[in-house]
Amino acid sequence: MSYSKQVWEDLPSLNTPITADRLNHMEDGIKGGNDLADNLNTSIGDLTKLETTDKTNVVSAINENVNNLSKFGKLLWEGSFNSGSITVPNLSDYSVIIVLVGAASNTQFLLCTACIGTLSRGLGGMGTYASYGISTVAYRFNVNGNTLTINSEDKGATDGTQTIYTRRIYGLF
Repeated sequence: MSYSKQVWEDLPSLNTPITADRLNHMEDGIKGGNDLADNLNTSIGDLTKLETTDKTNVVSAINENVNNLSKFGKLLWEGSFNSGSITVPNLSDYSVIIVLVGAASNTQFLLCTACIGTLSRGLGGMGTYASYGISTVAYRFNVNGNTLTINSEDKGATDGTQTIYTRRIYGLF
């Protein structure tokens, strides 16, 4: 039910007398507005229970989540390397990445996933390349901020001698 505003006139006009009906109309409007606010707070929920950094209001929390989703699947680095360290912009913003790797002479990639924290994590996967059929690769690496360092590489194919290169790194979340 919507509230109908009443127009008031200043004294000495007698067109808008103060009556119980007019005062009760205002009280009903105030009560209705208060009830609506209470129901809104109940339906929105307790802001302190939001699983976001910003708990000031629902719009800020939604915007924070949309911003986080916009980082999902973002290409962080593209190139070719197979030993040592590289700087990966914004790597420290992610806890899980996808690394695409492949042989030097082949554009087909092996898909590898990795969980990254402050400690070294394993990286592995398998796929096909060239005429070697099923191939496997596993990297052991460390992450420090935005620097990824390959500690060792295990690879396998028909003869196990193909050099595997990291081609792309995507941030997941």
